[in-house]
Amino acid sequence: TRLSQFLELGPLSDVELGVSNISRLDDDAVELDTGEQVDTSYWDADVTWRSRDDETGVGSWLVQAEAIRADVDDEGAGVFADGHRHGWWTTLQRQLSPTIYLGLLYSESELLDSATEQSAVSPYLSWYADEFFRIRAQIEHLVRDGNGSEPDISDANRLLLQFTWNFGVHQPHPYWVNR
Repeated sequence: TRLSQFLELGPLSDVELGVSNISRLDDDAVELDTGEQVDTSYWDADVTWRSRDDETGVGSWLVQAEAIRADVDDEGAGVFADGHRHGWWTTLQRQLSPTIYLGLLYSESELLDSATEQSAVSPYLSWYADEFFRIRAQIEHLVRDGNGSEPDISDANRLLLQFTWNFGVHQPHPYWVNR
């Protein structure tokens, strides 16, 4: 299920609030490869705020945040640590030109099958070749804290390159308006 509310804050600014849930509609649990029965559910709350300097969208700001909680009940089988995991992320993005965006992403989360917590800082640069194709380069600095049960992993860095193609029917609009 998903509930969301979109509000215009002015002619060039808006905010969207949302809450989502994923869970089974029946009482049956998911069976793992090991034979254990697992009952799962997922909740999240999110917010997106956009502000555009003018109708071209150049100079726009985008701020997004999301908090997530996963509940896993393995009926005492010990497959998952305590059955509750949470995390959150937020991003700040600025449009530098009609096709180039600069952003910063920060996230924190718990790993599902251990007591380990991780956080990441990721600056990124996106280039929209047209309304259907985007290339994003991102550097991620990841830190993991084993909370005494596992060794800490720090200063792990990754370079990510993402290619996104959008296809399908949509109404006509300038491609820079809603990123």
